[in-house]
Amino acid sequence: MENRLKKEVRRSNAYPSITLDEALDLTEFVYKNSGHSYIKLEDIASLMKKSVGGISQRIGSAVQYNLLELKSGTGYRPSDLFKKIYKPISQNEKHQNLVDAFNSPKLYVELINKYEGSILPSDVILPNILERDHSIYDDAARKASQVFLENVKTLGLLNSANEFSINNANSNNDNKHEEKKEEVNSKSEAKNPISRPTPNTQDDNTNLDLLKIEIGLSNNKKAVIFYPKDMTNLDVEIIKLQVSVLEKIVEFKIKPE
Repeated sequence: MENRLKKEVRRSNAYPSITLDEALDLTEFVYKNSGHSYIKLEDIASLMKKSVGGISQRIGSAVQYNLLELKSGTGYRPSDLFKKIYKPISQNEKHQNLVDAFNSPKLYVELINKYEGSILPSDVILPNILERDHSIYDDAARKASQVFLENVKTLGLLNSANEFSINNANSNNDNKHEEKKEEVNSKSEAKNPISRPTPNTQDDNTNLDLLKIEIGLSNNKKAVIFYPKDMTNLDVEIIKLQVSVLEKIVEFKIKPE
């Protein structure tokens, strides 16, 4: 009788298998189709034209981020936290609630407590740490590591010294969820001419009542934004448009004249 070696299957602890942005998209889909009511997993799968097995882990990730509530025997519904992110009353509120969602999965709480104020392990080392210290194995460890580090990058949780902290979260990153949806349109506009930036050669801020924000960038670089105290929501939208122009300037390496 032929002996067959059976590979041991190790069951990993829970971890988010999709990013916070992807979980927001998924929860938005549930919200648009069920509102505030509970909906069963089978019905979500049917609406998405997917199998239950194909979406169960993704739905579970949204639950871990506290974007979806699970009621046993009844189903899922969007959480109060999701509603605050989806329909914020201020950018500061949305910013804090995104950080709260990131700080919800049990695995992330453990990693935050371990590495707060420190340099994060690399994408090569972190999977080994997840396997040894958090009982997340093999491909699951690599996936969990990739998703965690992508969330850290998206939320801007590294300072200029590459130190990790949830207090580093930059509210300028809060709109990336919406920006990703516009990525296709942005790429189609990339062929359009872009005006060259003109350096500011005089200090126009001397006589203005301005506030200043310093933003830590990569490789110890720094950006500085001056803004008036009586700034309005319309002014913020104008700045967002200018940031999108800046992205194209960086992409095409356009130099000031």
